[in-house]
Amino acid sequence: MRCSHRDVAGSLRGKHSRQINWQNLQNKVVGCSDGSIYGVYIAKGAISEEINQLSLNMWTSELMQGYTANLRATKDGSLRFVERSGLVNDSVLNNTLEKLFGDLLFSDLQIPLKIVATDIFDGEKVILSTGYLRDAVRASIAIPINSPPGK
Repeated sequence: MRCSHRDVAGSLRGKHSRQINWQNLQNKVVGCSDGSIYGVYIAKGAISEEINQLSLNMWTSELMQGYTANLRATKDGSLRFVERSGLVNDSVLNNTLEKLFGDLLFSDLQIPLKIVATDIFDGEKVILSTGYLRDAVRASIAIPINSPPGK
């Protein structure tokens, strides 16, 4: 099942309005791709308004910086791809993740979190559950060709 940030925020809004203690109902959160960002916020115990604000502030046109120029460059042959290439300049994304998560670790969360990424070399699933959240989220949200892979 795929859901948007509005679905997540709406579900959490309902959660808080009914005063359900979800921590007793769930023992972990799992996130993949952009769901990993929302997973961090849910595992931090964020309320729906925080998650909605996150979506409004994060997903901006700046994240696609360089896309059009680089796409043209691939067409005329002046840009060649290697395994670490991407059509967008990922510095904006990396800076945004740094602002959002800083030095926050998996171990700092209220609810255990696992983030799913894909190994670019063999296509295998990678489950991340230790270390810096910004690095795990970055690995999970990478889109081949569009953005360089996370490390």
